Amino acid sequence: MEFFIGCQINLIHFEKNKITDNSKGMESHCFGYILEGHARFEGEQKTIMVDPGDLIYIPKGERYFSYWETDPEILFYSMPYECYETQEYYPLQKVSGLDRELFDEMFYLSQHDCYKMMGKFYEFYGETLKKMKKGTAEKRTVRIRPALEFLKLNAESPVSVEQLAGLCHMSQPTFYAEFKKVTGYSPIDYKNRLRCKEAVSYLKKTDETVEAISEKLGFSSASYLRRQLKQFAGKTPKEIRKEESLQI
Repeated sequence: MEFFIGCQINLIHFEKNKITDNSKGMESHCFGYILEGHARFEGEQKTIMVDPGDLIYIPKGERYFSYWETDPEILFYSMPYECYETQEYYPLQKVSGLDRELFDEMFYLSQHDCYKMMGKFYEFYGETLKKMKKGTAEKRTVRIRPALEFLKLNAESPVSVEQLAGLCHMSQPTFYAEFKKVTGYSPIDYKNRLRCKEAVSYLKKTDETVEAISEKLGFSSASYLRRQLKQFAGKTPKEIRKEESLQI
């Protein structure tokens, strides 16, 4: 079950046709329930048309443009939210056939009782997921795949964000933001996780010292490796080896 860090519901009103540019990517997940007007969402993988009564779902990190047409006005509920992620991925999509009264109620509660609103949102979220199609985030890795492959093969070697960005033909700020959206980690943190995974394997399968493993994997010191392992595995090198010996 998802645990929500925060959610809000806003009533958005446009009096004329409007184009929104979200080419930098959504900062949070978002549902939008269309009350009046029509829109075309051009996302990374597909284009979706929405009309009154439709619910649009936009995943965190999605880059898109939306083109709105008044009829006679544009009116919709916007529901951005943050949550601790699960392994499931839902792409940009729409859900039809939902009752407007549910969204009116959530909007009312957001103004008068935020706790009841969150309870209603949990209920709405659980039921809506049953109607949504799961997807894969694989296509979103295409732009940073050269960097991922390089890190996998050269995790123990020094590397800079500038070098990784160059492999992906991006500017450093764009690459950094894209990498973190797709992997959930900064390039350095991602590299450290790869090295920690290798370190755990060495600790379990060899008798090499922490100092030797640290040097082999390119860590600046054995103490730094110990700190990284504590973050990565929640254990010290000694605890990792002890756990392995108990399983044999």
